[in-house]
Amino acid sequence: IVANCITSLRTLSTQDWKAFFESVSRVEQLLRSEPADVYAHMDFDTRDRYRKSLEELALAAKRGEEEVAGEVVRLASENCTPEMQSASLHDLPRTAHVGFYLVDEGRAALEA
Repeated sequence: IVANCITSLRTLSTQDWKAFFESVSRVEQLLRSEPADVYAHMDFDTRDRYRKSLEELALAAKRGEEEVAGEVVRLASENCTPEMQSASLHDLPRTAHVGFYLVDEGRAALEA
């Protein structure tokens, strides 16, 4: 039994927990669904900052994180037409990205 426990602990220590978390997180899946497709191409630390900001918003509003994530994606989607989806990042309005609502000026709309 001890040998099996040690083997299991070694296996667990080699897992990429960041990748695992992002693969099973419903909030992550929702944020990655933004039409502007900016969030999915950001580095882990930035995505993590956005998720923590979303968590703070949800706690303050006494709402679920998935609910807030859905609202953020909906707001970003309203500002990203199908034509814009193929535009370069620099041509997109800031309001088409979930970050505008999580860590920028659009956050006030969610805090109200």
